[in-house]
Amino acid sequence: MLTMLCLPETLVKTAEGQQEPQQPWYLAVKRDVLAPLPKLKLLLVPSIALTVAYVSICFASLYCFNTTLPYAYSAPPYDFSAIEIGLCYISKCLGYAIGSILGGKLSDAKLRQYQLTHDGELRPVERIKTVWYGVGFVPAGLLAYGWLVERKVFWVAPLVGALIFGLGLMLVTTTIMPFLVDIKPGVGASVVADLNLVRNIMAAIGTVVSPVAITNIGFGWWMSILALMCSLAVGFVVIVVWTERTDERSEAEITQPEDLHIQYLQS
Repeated sequence: MLTMLCLPETLVKTAEGQQEPQQPWYLAVKRDVLAPLPKLKLLLVPSIALTVAYVSICFASLYCFNTTLPYAYSAPPYDFSAIEIGLCYISKCLGYAIGSILGGKLSDAKLRQYQLTHDGELRPVERIKTVWYGVGFVPAGLLAYGWLVERKVFWVAPLVGALIFGLGLMLVTTTIMPFLVDIKPGVGASVVADLNLVRNIMAAIGTVVSPVAITNIGFGWWMSILALMCSLAVGFVVIVVWTERTDERSEAEITQPEDLHIQYLQS
């Protein structure tokens, strides 16, 4: 609201006689509806698809967590009010804040270290290698939160698990987002848009399933299933890193004979 009301208009007015003819409304609708579809082809790139799959599973776990927290803390022995339940989300947000700061610094430091030893070369996979700092915190936080709530432990204890989960999730996200932007120069926004599409669909499914799951199997087992899914999905990232490393070795093997041939000719 402040932006809309207080910032001045910056759109340059078009002089009379220079305005382009306006398209019929149905052509504009057709253009806007079909324009995003070609961008979905980016999901056919293996490194993008695997990375998006991992982030989407973690993101769905976040919404499963968000859905279960009111059920957990509105029931005995906690019996929290709506305001008190809302305040419980602060613990997860603290994890976000810490993870956001650490994740960005670790990712940038790893990339700079690689550039110093490779003549300033920008290799996106170097960013994703710092994801290992966060992958363990995600399932650990889910397990701690789920089973501590299941056992009706003092209300602060499950929120420590929530903080750990938030820390891990943000360490993962702040590492993978720059990787997805850098891996396809010029279409980074489209890659991130594809990620948002997939992860929000997964989050919607998780939000619907989560209340049914905790009713039937309880908080502990439901969070254990999510933790297992997040742990297994780490394999997607391992495949991406291994594939990129194999490609790097192949490039080195190809360029090395060429360099030797050039040196031989110069001598």
